[in-house]
Amino acid sequence: MIYFTTGIMWMVYAVMMVTSFLYIRPNNQQLLGITFSQSDQQKPEVVALLKQFKRSVLIVFVGSILVSVLLMDDIFYDVYEVVMIVSFMLNISLNWILINSYQNKLEAYKKAHDLYYHNDHKVRVDLGVLTSSKEGKISSIYLYVMLILSLVPLLIHDIPLIARCIGPIIMLFPLYVYYKQVPPSHLNTDSKINVEMSIRINKIQSISATLIGLLMLVFYLILVFGAQKNSPLLLFIGSGILMLGITLIAVWQTRQIREVESVSGEDYLQDTSKMYRWGAYYNPNDKRLFVPKRVSSMGMTINAAHPLGKALMASIILLILWILIFLGYSTFSDYKYQIDAQQIVIDAPMYDRSINKEDIVSIEEVNSIPQGIRSNGFGGLKKNFGHFSLDTYGNVMLYIYSDVDNYIIVKTKDQTFIFNDTSVDATDTLYDDITAWLK
Repeated sequence: MIYFTTGIMWMVYAVMMVTSFLYIRPNNQQLLGITFSQSDQQKPEVVALLKQFKRSVLIVFVGSILVSVLLMDDIFYDVYEVVMIVSFMLNISLNWILINSYQNKLEAYKKAHDLYYHNDHKVRVDLGVLTSSKEGKISSIYLYVMLILSLVPLLIHDIPLIARCIGPIIMLFPLYVYYKQVPPSHLNTDSKINVEMSIRINKIQSISATLIGLLMLVFYLILVFGAQKNSPLLLFIGSGILMLGITLIAVWQTRQIREVESVSGEDYLQDTSKMYRWGAYYNPNDKRLFVPKRVSSMGMTINAAHPLGKALMASIILLILWILIFLGYSTFSDYKYQIDAQQIVIDAPMYDRSINKEDIVSIEEVNSIPQGIRSNGFGGLKKNFGHFSLDTYGNVMLYIYSDVDNYIIVKTKDQTFIFNDTSVDATDTLYDDITAWLK
């Protein structure tokens, strides 16, 4: 489990590093989201800053890998999930700090050398581009065929329903990418050139959406097969293929769109720095909720100045805080079992359950349980609880400490419960208490 999780983290760190590197490549006359003319991009001071940024990102990547190796030590076993999430958030924060820091350094260089261009909050569009938004795309039939294929595993009933439903849900994303195309962000004064760019970009982005759909379908099929075989290795392989594939597609798309936009010339260079606050797009004059990212070929982002944008940003922050609180509480709190006159009450974060005395069909104590997969719940190194599907038992409610090889299995008329306590002796005592209570 710990090697699987660490491997996933390494892949995430690699994706973060590659994404940061993409920001320093010229895109829409910008470096790290800061506008520079082609001649200014070649200035020695600018090139030196970008090299420093690249080295700093590489240091963060190597440092994150070393920290993840240290976290595999036994002293972190009981709190591995918490420190893992903290290290992950630290990696994201450091990359974000580096990007903002070097953006400020590039802005300072521009200010010192008076390199400012048009500087306003106006959003310019070409009506010819808007009317050609559907031209150049490859057929969407491929994505719809993939969506239909993703429905096939719904017929497989020996894996959890939530695992079967993941495919059709994630296949909606490439469809969204296909139809939510991003127009050229750098416009020429010649409308004909803009339309030609738009058509070529439409083709590039529709190809990317189709390839992403194929990747997600492959990932989903590997996930389903891995669920049938109870193989975490297959999930790891599928995740690796998905992350690597999406990264390669993003690199290819960025390079292709950069080549297309390079023909637009420098008729109009616009500084966009004042449209960003704390790294987020913030432009009250732009009525769009979703806008192209600073590296336009990398997708969309939220306009934090939009009323719904503020609500979405707040929701994202609250969701992250909730996940951190839930993870911390789940890691540091123990299960609590209370036996009263009519029922056993199991207290666990978000998965409290009661077992009525009159519903109990059987109870036994065993030293091992079969392998299974999580349907809906918490899975960590030390504890696993929630809805799981286990060989032999099928769907169960699980409340176990992974390092305690002693389990109580209570079968009711409608549900099977498998649980233990913090030690073998404590589990034995709990079993004796329950059997005495049933007499």
